[in-house]
Amino acid sequence: TMSTVGYGDILPSSDKERGYNIVAMVFGAAFYSYIIASISSLVQQKDAKKAMIYEKMEAVNAWVSHHDLDPHLRRRVRTSLRLVYETRTT
Repeated sequence: TMSTVGYGDILPSSDKERGYNIVAMVFGAAFYSYIIASISSLVQQKDAKKAMIYEKMEAVNAWVSHHDLDPHLRRRVRTSLRLVYETRTT
């Protein structure tokens, strides 16, 4: 399991073995924490990009509505700008 080191059937018998086990456990916990933090950071960055695209598209929608454009032209403007925003932020 992730929270234990072993089943307890093999025990360290000297101080060197105990020290090695402690270092190995600390290293394993630090490495596991680093991996989880990296994955969390990637997810957070992706969510921030989506939020930025959503905010920009809201501004486009407000502008299109304010200028009372033709529905076909509205759709083309939204589609084009969404494509531009998505390709620039990736």
